[in-house]
This record gives sequence, C-alpha cells and structure tokens, in this order.
Amino acid sequence: MPRGIPTLRAVLFDGVPINDVAVEIRRNLRLAPSSLLLANADVALAQLAGSDLRLRRAMARPDWQVCVIDCPPSLGKLTMNALVASTHFLAPVDSAPYALEGLDMLMQTVDEARSFYN
Repeated sequence: MPRGIPTLRAVLFDGVPINDVAVEIRRNLRLAPSSLLLANADVALAQLAGSDLRLRRAMARPDWQVCVIDCPPSLGKLTMNALVASTHFLAPVDSAPYALEGLDMLMQTVDEARSFYN
C-alpha cells in the first residue's frame, strides 16, 4: 500500500473505524487493505489491552450486510480477532493428515472464542 493510505493495521492499533479504511473496489464491494506491517501484529497485539476485541470494536457500526475476513493460517491474535468479530466462519482445509490436525486446533480456538467472547 502507498504511504498515507490507512490499512487494517490502523484499525487494529490506532482505533480507526473499519468504514474509514475500506476502499470501494466496485459497486457493493469494498476491501479493507492490509500491509506488510501486519507481519508482526500477533506479537504487538499481545501487548495491548483488549487485544482480542479490537476488530469487533472497529466493526461495531458496519456499512455492509456481509463481511468476509481472510486470516493467516495461524491461530494467533489476528485469527482470534476475526473469530471474535464474526458470527460465522468458514475454514477451507486440505484433506492431508496435518491439515486435519490443524482443523482440530482451530476448532479448539473457535470454542475458546465462543466461550469467552461470543
């Protein structure tokens, strides 16, 4: 992203509402851009108050009916933020044994998010 354009990092770390970051791509389609600055977000978020609730707070008054949140294939703070902000989730998974073990770990994380937050 060019400098000066707010990204999802500003949403998570600076409290910028996601509506202020989302860019219209075409009619009825907006994207909240990311950047390489999110590469260390899991570590940085762990040090902040309300680290698991930041995305949900930023999405409190959305201008849309459906939002798709694409997450990294890890179970860190970014994924927890997405789960806490969501009402549903979809996890595309390969049928390989390690992928299925990862799905078990994801389901444990989903259960944890559900029991503590929603």
